[in-house]
Amino acid sequence: MSGLHSAGFSSTESMTPARWGTAFAFGSAGATPIIGRTPPTTANSQTQTPLSAHLGPPPPPVLRGPTIGKVERWTAIAVLIAVTLLFSVAARPSVTVLGLLVTALIALIAVLIWGTRSRRKSEARFHSDFAWWGQLMEAWDQTYYCQRDDLVFIPDRHLAAPSTELLGLLRMAAPRALD
Repeated sequence: MSGLHSAGFSSTESMTPARWGTAFAFGSAGATPIIGRTPPTTANSQTQTPLSAHLGPPPPPVLRGPTIGKVERWTAIAVLIAVTLLFSVAARPSVTVLGLLVTALIALIAVLIWGTRSRRKSEARFHSDFAWWGQLMEAWDQTYYCQRDDLVFIPDRHLAAPSTELLGLLRMAAPRALD
């Protein structure tokens, strides 16, 4: 299948040669000729056939969930609030300001705990998805395409499906274990 998929790509490269030219700069001394050269430019483009596009490998998993950036952002906000309240307490201590400071510190701890737990869950899910994706890729490597009937099939597993249902065929060939 990978040979058919990669054969569906074509690349083109075009090059514009270097050119010499003359321009004039106008100033207090009048027109001054400027002779110069434009550098050569190269443009590349790649196209893919529709058949190659839908017979491609399954997409790799993506890490989802709270990223370190989100956790850091909320932590920074909570720290900023806590520091602001701390300076307010130092200036004029009151029960209200102390209560707000304690609330901000509790919020900071909650954000850190939530972020750490959520990140661990997301990473565990990603590792599970990545292992399953490896199985899907193995099944994809064993898949053949019949142009006459527009079918994809895995001979060793006696599975076949229309070519538009390739991902479903791969999922049948490599069922996901329940996490």
